[in-house]
Amino acid sequence: MSLFMFFHHRRPPTMTLEAEWKPFSLTYVEYPVGDGLGALFAATSLCPIILSIMHATWFLQARDLHTLCFGVGVILNYILNLFLKITIQELRPQPTWRNPSHHWQQYGMPSTHAQFMAFYSCYLFLFVALRLPYEGRTRERVWKGLFLVMNFASAFLVMYGRIYLAYHTVEQVFYGCLIGMLLSYAWFCLVDHIFTPWFPWLASTQICELFLIRDLTYIPNVIWFEYWQAKNEGIKRMKSSLKRKKAKRI
Repeated sequence: MSLFMFFHHRRPPTMTLEAEWKPFSLTYVEYPVGDGLGALFAATSLCPIILSIMHATWFLQARDLHTLCFGVGVILNYILNLFLKITIQELRPQPTWRNPSHHWQQYGMPSTHAQFMAFYSCYLFLFVALRLPYEGRTRERVWKGLFLVMNFASAFLVMYGRIYLAYHTVEQVFYGCLIGMLLSYAWFCLVDHIFTPWFPWLASTQICELFLIRDLTYIPNVIWFEYWQAKNEGIKRMKSSLKRKKAKRI
């Protein structure tokens, strides 16, 4: 029996032409046909997914305890949002001229997108403003300023897009933003004042050493540090290899 026939005979009984199908709502966003601005807002609605993937990728590369704590805060923020939605049970906006369909099955208060982006952008703002060392250089002021502008601009576009596309009311986005900001401030203070002093001890535990999780709190520029460490180590090993080759020839 071929692989196709194997899966064909084993498909669930509900997979028929009469069965009701629904889209995968995690990435399913509608916008008016021919509306370029709506298409832009539909694209920006994917920012939480993109940021989550980038965050996980950065943690797997850096293996930093602060990045891990940041990710835990993002997860707790989502759990709180889910709890509030189930508790409040406020429906999303009714069909309007902008979005005549009404296929959403989740509640809308508070907005998940707004709460996520508010938490993420505010936490990054606090991290850049308070955790990263400030040397007063013009180049440093420029890149930090541009980063923060892009950070808050992306959050604003996502939040406004949820209202523009009629996926949320203004109140749902407002309260999502407010909860995300408050939670990000509380979580940052908890990480900075309570968890960070324990990072050196945590980094020395067997489980952190097993997964190569480390404490990068006192290294101001991790990318610069790792670049020069790798470069110097490469030069050192190259010289050692050349010496061994010369010794063999002699």
